Amino acid sequence: MDDVPALRGDGGVRAVVVLTAAGSGSRLGHTVPKALVPVAGTPLVVHALRGLWASGVVDDVVVSVPAEHRDAFERAVRRAVDDATAVGVRA
Repeated sequence: MDDVPALRGDGGVRAVVVLTAAGSGSRLGHTVPKALVPVAGTPLVVHALRGLWASGVVDDVVVSVPAEHRDAFERAVRRAVDDATAVGVRA
């Protein structure tokens, strides 16, 4: 996503969101990051991503995650987002 132009094809400004998913989950009594804790069977990070996409104003999302849980976040994101190429998971 480093080479993504600042303007959309229609001349509008691109909106890129950095979603910070760094909470440890320990206060919730979990051993995984808070963003991976399921609510109604779906990880919190997925609820957040779906809300961002539903807004209709977000072009790309970068999810900032703890390095030791990157693989789990990537799996959750890929299962949840139709166009996973528009989402980057970064440790």
